[in-house]
Amino acid sequence: MSDSEAPNNTTKKRGCVFWGIIIVVVLVILAVLFGPSKEEIAQQKADSVKQEASDTQAERASAINVTARDLSREMKANEIAALKKYDGQLIEVSGTIKSIDADFSDDPVLQLDSGEMFEFVAVNLGGGQTDYAAKLQKGQKVVMLCKTLREAIGSVQLSDCTPAE
Repeated sequence: MSDSEAPNNTTKKRGCVFWGIIIVVVLVILAVLFGPSKEEIAQQKADSVKQEASDTQAERASAINVTARDLSREMKANEIAALKKYDGQLIEVSGTIKSIDADFSDDPVLQLDSGEMFEFVAVNLGGGQTDYAAKLQKGQKVVMLCKTLREAIGSVQLSDCTPAE
């Protein structure tokens, strides 16, 4: 390469960088001028929140309502019939908190009173519910929406649960 070509390549590179910057600046200006306004963004967020609330209400309306005590009694009376009854159903369970614990992965688990001294209904919350669980107290009444029912070592286990309130 000759000495006269080297400055010409540098000039070409600077020109490409310059035009690249100009294009980015123009795109930013167009986005600001023709993008959604703050009011439109706020309205979209409000509509989204309303839709989520509506979806939750519709989901909750389709749930099977049961107390922790009644669920425990059903499972003791005929576990197979209870599992079949609640299979694939959203379960709205209400009860009084006996204890608030953490599972092996530190996700919150609420132990609801089953009416029996040494038995409980375990309500497994996801990791995203840690702040909610931290505000709860023993003896407090709760209503939870749960997607899965099973039995483990003689204990009723509900999982994929979120607060219904």
